[in-house]
Amino acid sequence: QGAISAYAQEAVLAVQEAGLMNGLGNGSFAPKGETTRAQAAVTIYRVMNSL
Repeated sequence: QGAISAYAQEAVLAVQEAGLMNGLGNGSFAPKGETTRAQAAVTIYRVMNSL
């Protein structure tokens, strides 16, 4: 959580609680890391199915 900027912490918690993003394998987030195509596809799929 320390790597997530203060302004984004609430949003990260919201998407995690909504089940849209689960973070990396250990549940942590890498806000400065690169997103893979697979990660983006899963996120888009989950968002579309939550509508």
